[in-house]
Amino acid sequence: MKVAVIGANTPVGARVVVEAEKAGIQVTSVVSTPADLVGNGPIIIKEAHELSHEDLSPFHAVVDAVTFPLMHTRALPELPVFYVAPHLAGSSCRYLGFGSCYLLYADSSRTRRVMDCEDMFYVRGELRAHKALEIYEKMQHIAGFNFTLLCPPLTVSEDAYATGSFALTDDILPMTETGSSSITLPDLALAMVDLLKRQNLKGELIAVHNL
Repeated sequence: MKVAVIGANTPVGARVVVEAEKAGIQVTSVVSTPADLVGNGPIIIKEAHELSHEDLSPFHAVVDAVTFPLMHTRALPELPVFYVAPHLAGSSCRYLGFGSCYLLYADSSRTRRVMDCEDMFYVRGELRAHKALEIYEKMQHIAGFNFTLLCPPLTVSEDAYATGSFALTDDILPMTETGSSSITLPDLALAMVDLLKRQNLKGELIAVHNL
């Protein structure tokens, strides 16, 4: 399998590169600057808007570690997904992005998303919640563009070690029996690699959490 990782030098993108290579996946790092790179595979040094159909055509999947994780740093039209989507629409190449907990449903009734629950805004803020939904809705209206967003739970522990104990679920916010909804950043990257390998697991939104 050949995979391109957009934002391969971001905290989660770098971990995806390392773990994907360990799993025997051929990884190409797509970055705007060669700083802080990891892995042993090829490198494409381009901004997202510079990527062409020819750049992306060799890959079985594209992992986007920028659009949602760094959505607060860029205007909506400048996010990578909106440059990449036209090249992938109608193709067999899978688009896998890291999504947002705010997009998940709050419970099995599927009547409210997490972003509709006022007490959830402490996680990352109301403005980010609405921006996440705007991105997601625009993605849904791109003709022929099939995508999957791996959505983290309420909290992501960036300094914790990988546990290797996590579960991929559906589009409902995952909660343990003790009321925990969290994952470590390394486990989030491992979950993305797991999702890459599980080609039969599909859906626009897939949640993940530590067990």
